[in-house]
Amino acid sequence: MKRILLLEDNYAMRQVIEETLEIIGYDVQAYGHVRDGLDALQSACQPPNLIISDIRMPDITGFEFLQNVRCHDYYADIPFILMSGSPHDEHEAARCGASAFIVKPFKHHEFEAVIERFI
Repeated sequence: MKRILLLEDNYAMRQVIEETLEIIGYDVQAYGHVRDGLDALQSACQPPNLIISDIRMPDITGFEFLQNVRCHDYYADIPFILMSGSPHDEHEAARCGASAFIVKPFKHHEFEAVIERFI
């Protein structure tokens, strides 16, 4: 089963995304804080197949998390999707090395199509 690391600080949004991904057939580790996600990433026996992160997070931004992940050779090739409620963040997401950018709210089929491009 393919594994996805999900970081979203909004509890309701995190639940919806997590349930959607599980219905599609993915094993999801979901966290509301980037630091928890970093801990999970570093303690995992194998890295996830995909990382999805909101940009606006309470501890560090999704941009910073992406840059942190890309600095480590072991994690550098993991596809990384950034999400935001603002379409204006797309340019910065690309500049930081995101594999894809999703504007929230999104339609289920659009979200699934983006994920399937990378898994």
